[in-house]
Amino acid sequence: MMILPLIAMGFGVAFTIPGTTVSAVHAAPEGRAGIASGALNASRQLGSLMGVAIFGTIVTLSKQFMSGMHAALFIGGLFYLIGCFLVFLFIKNDTE
Repeated sequence: MMILPLIAMGFGVAFTIPGTTVSAVHAAPEGRAGIASGALNASRQLGSLMGVAIFGTIVTLSKQFMSGMHAALFIGGLFYLIGCFLVFLFIKNDTE
């Protein structure tokens, strides 16, 4: 039963990364697109590393594997919602 949420997360990440990369490169000053892309990918890799470590710890601290997975996915979902809120709060609107 855990396969469906994991597939959904995989599709979400697959649709998010290209748009994020384009936005970061487009927002960078002229001549610094490579730096923006590199910084984005470095932060993405660091976030993946920390996510695996933190969520792996949450899963292993639980007495039952499934309850640990539920807790880890719930906390991951909360982080996604917080991230979405922060993006909408701090993103600048070029149309104004």
